[in-house]
Amino acid sequence: MATIPSSATGIAVNWSAKIAPVTAFRIQIQGVKGATDPTARWCATITDASGPSFVKFSDFYPSCWYVGVASQNPGTAYASQSIDAVVFLVPGTITAKAPFDFTIVGFAPGTSVADAPGKVAACGTTTGTVGSTTQLSGQASIDAATQRAAVTGTDRKKYINNNNNWGNESGTYQSLSYTGNSFTDTVTSGSGGGANVVSFPSLVPDGCVRWLRDLERR
Repeated sequence: MATIPSSATGIAVNWSAKIAPVTAFRIQIQGVKGATDPTARWCATITDASGPSFVKFSDFYPSCWYVGVASQNPGTAYASQSIDAVVFLVPGTITAKAPFDFTIVGFAPGTSVADAPGKVAACGTTTGTVGSTTQLSGQASIDAATQRAAVTGTDRKKYINNNNNWGNESGTYQSLSYTGNSFTDTVTSGSGGGANVVSFPSLVPDGCVRWLRDLERR
């Protein structure tokens, strides 16, 4: 249960698309009976080429595809009824498929696109670090030594950046700086002694056991 602020005039949506629908991209709000009662659901067409977008409540109609068509009636506009669900739709056609590939990052009631939650980042551009740049103690050292981060590559596939500073966690430390599905070993300290390998930072396909990249630090 949630309450829409009285100041809200619509719904702000953060979204991105790799393949834009060839027909239309719609947002639909519906009441408790909206799944079976066509008068209890209202839709609007998102016309922006990319997110974020803002759709006013006054633009939602039971038959939004008829809005602006003089010979057709889109029905009665949404008028502050209780909302039970928010749905995103891509209508098909009788004669052709309507391929699409989009991601809804987040949505929220508001007054402009500035109220859309989350941030759309291009695949492969998210940055961050795993590991530690200083010596830690106890469990903190072990956690930093094995810290991981889930990322998306420019190929839109999921990967795991894995610090994997093992063998002497309490006596060494390591930090990886990553951008998407690539990383740089930016900080290392300590040694396993002789020819002992003390680190295997790696990049792994999410859900796969095949190692794509292994680096040895001695």
